[in-house]
Amino acid sequence: MDQGTLRDHLNKKLAGSAGLLSFSTPHIVWVLANALQDLHAKGFVHRDFKSENILLSSIHHVKVAHLGDANNRVMDMAMADMLWTAPEVLLGETASAASDVYAFGVILTELDTLQRPYWDLSLDPWTLTDNLRKGVIRPSVTSSCPEWYKELADSCLKFNPVDRPAAKDIVEILQSQWRATPVHAMHFPNLLESKAVATTPSGGGGLYDVE
Repeated sequence: MDQGTLRDHLNKKLAGSAGLLSFSTPHIVWVLANALQDLHAKGFVHRDFKSENILLSSIHHVKVAHLGDANNRVMDMAMADMLWTAPEVLLGETASAASDVYAFGVILTELDTLQRPYWDLSLDPWTLTDNLRKGVIRPSVTSSCPEWYKELADSCLKFNPVDRPAAKDIVEILQSQWRATPVHAMHFPNLLESKAVATTPSGGGGLYDVE
């Protein structure tokens, strides 16, 4: 994966130096949603879903990496970045499919703003963590973001995990949106036919790709 991480790509776009390669938001969102759907259907939870674990290649592959500990029942918080971590996990609950969906919501805001989560807040780590635990703050999208995209991000970032959509519901929302938007069908004719395929998580890590 010779183009680094999604976070690297967004940083370059923010600096105006993304280069000739273009990874569209629809493509990235579709791959990530399908990857989560497939992962959760197999009974796994990623536990460390963030833009720094999304890998990009020059042939426009988008892969979800760092699956090495996805089958562990206990999450080592030292391995997680709190900026993408759901409030209930910060409060000590076990990571779940719903906490993966929360992290997906954070990534949605990154794709829209190009910024790291909470980039505009001047808080020390302790205050930030406390506010995240209480659900006082959460990342947001820009005012120019499409309403459906904002609603999807908001639903994924709900404080109560039971209020968040399942990954399969997110895929259905995206399918409906793509079909209703001719520009997506025009520029990404094979998007809806693609699907995420998983390698089984193992000690050596794994990758999700789209075929």
